[in-house]
Amino acid sequence: RIKDIDSVKEGIYGKRGEKGIIQLKADSILDNGKINSNAYALITVNHRIDEYLLRPGDILLSNRNSANLVGKCAIFRGEFSECVFSNLLTRLRVHSKDIIPEWLLYVLMKMWHDGFFKSLSTRAVNQALLRKGLVERLRVPIPPVSEQQKIAEILSYVNKKFDLERMRKEKLVRIKKGLMGDLLTGRRRVKVAM
Repeated sequence: RIKDIDSVKEGIYGKRGEKGIIQLKADSILDNGKINSNAYALITVNHRIDEYLLRPGDILLSNRNSANLVGKCAIFRGEFSECVFSNLLTRLRVHSKDIIPEWLLYVLMKMWHDGFFKSLSTRAVNQALLRKGLVERLRVPIPPVSEQQKIAEILSYVNKKFDLERMRKEKLVRIKKGLMGDLLTGRRRVKVAM
């Protein structure tokens, strides 16, 4: 068991509108373990939200989604000063003295990529459900904190390099499309040596 988890909590449901508190949703979680701060809803709720407020270091795990996306997770790093999380997400909050959140994030991301959560989920039509009890009973390796920190730093560095290369590739693809459009429509001419 993940003995150092302070709490495993499923999110809150609220009425969506143009006013209210920010609520992170399943599509707020990116494949790289980060929060998409452009994907959220504003909700109003009729009860106290203190226990649903996110803190930096909280991990969000998709508990209801398509089978391939159930278990997808991200770490909240304080992208918003005050926000809650959807009932389609489960929050994991750890004690930082024995386990660091970044370590747990990378372990959970690997489990998701390997299809572990998909295999544990209960299936329905176009949906899969990962029950809270299964998340609470997860077993993960917990090396010494210094080792967790070093591994998390290495993986974070690799993620940053990957993100930079992805952005570079996207820029080159845009340039190529623009150039193809110019060349194929005749807006830009080429000289052909005879």
